[in-house]
Amino acid sequence: MIVEPYKSFGPLSLGVTNRDECVMRLSKPKDIRINREGVEEYHYDGFIIRFKPETHVVNECTVLPKTVAFINNIEFTWDKRFLRLACEYDGAPQDLYGFIVLRRLVVHQLNFDQ
Repeated sequence: MIVEPYKSFGPLSLGVTNRDECVMRLSKPKDIRINREGVEEYHYDGFIIRFKPETHVVNECTVLPKTVAFINNIEFTWDKRFLRLACEYDGAPQDLYGFIVLRRLVVHQLNFDQ
């Protein structure tokens, strides 16, 4: 899966792709849920797609550990190496209440395995 910050998640365009297009491009999700914030989520094996409540277009995506994905040619490896490379690329990492926030890459992460 290729992630383009603020643009796309694989074949899905952020702010453009609707629920039907999501299913057409990725297949039927394993589960559909409404989270605590009232946001509809499509759960797949390696990621979660969230839709903006007002317009039902893709608004946010979560890459789950062990999923093969790249952001700006950096592979998501869910370890300190990934964190170091992503922080270096971003150039302005922030620690906000235990979350590492990389605004340039649009990455928010709680912790890493190694």
